[in-house]
Amino acid sequence: MSRVESYTRQQSEYRLITDLLSPLAHIVFHTKNKIKMDAIQKVTFIAMGFQTKDVDDIASELGLPSSQILAKFYEACKKIITALNSILEDTAAKEMGIEGDAEVKSDEPLKQSLHDELSKAAKELDRKQRKELSRLMGEDLQQYSIKGSDLDWGKAAKKTQGIVSVKSGEKRLGEDSKEIDDLIEAHSNKKKKKKKHVRN
Repeated sequence: MSRVESYTRQQSEYRLITDLLSPLAHIVFHTKNKIKMDAIQKVTFIAMGFQTKDVDDIASELGLPSSQILAKFYEACKKIITALNSILEDTAAKEMGIEGDAEVKSDEPLKQSLHDELSKAAKELDRKQRKELSRLMGEDLQQYSIKGSDLDWGKAAKKTQGIVSVKSGEKRLGEDSKEIDDLIEAHSNKKKKKKKHVRN
C-alpha cells in the first residue's frame, strides 16, 4: 500500500507497482466498499490485474494513446488509496470506541482545536457542578422548611388571636374570690335589715 501511495504522490514510477496490479484489481471488484470508476478505468484494471496485459496492449485494443491509459490508471489508484485509508480509519475508530458523528476523515480539517475542546469540556463540567450544588443546597434547606398550607396558617392565626383576647380579659383568681365574698356579705346585710324591720 505504501508503494501505491507513493505512486499517487508522484514519488515513484508505474513500473514499481506492476506486481501489485492483481491485488489492486481484487480490491476494485471484490470489496464491500465499491470504488466508483469509469468504464476505461475498470477495463484497465481487468486487463492489467486479471489478464496481465500491459499499457500498450490496452491502448491498442481501446484505440487510445498509452498516456491516456496511464492517466486513467493513476486516477484510479488515487481512488483506491482514498478508499483504503477510509477503511483503515473506520476500523481504528471502532477499536477506539469512536463511531457515528465522531468519524475521522482524512480529507476534512479538524473543526475545533484542542484548546477549544478542553474549554468546552471545562464549561460542561462547571455547569454540571453548579447544578449538583444547587440540588444539594435545596435538600439541605428542605429540612428547615415550615410545613403547612396557607389555609392551615390562617386557622392557626385566628386561634392565636382568640387566645390572646381571652387572656387579656381574664381576671386573677384572687380578684374573682374577693368580689364573690363582697356579694355574699352584702346579701347577708340586706337580710338582717329586713328581719329588724319586721320585729319593729
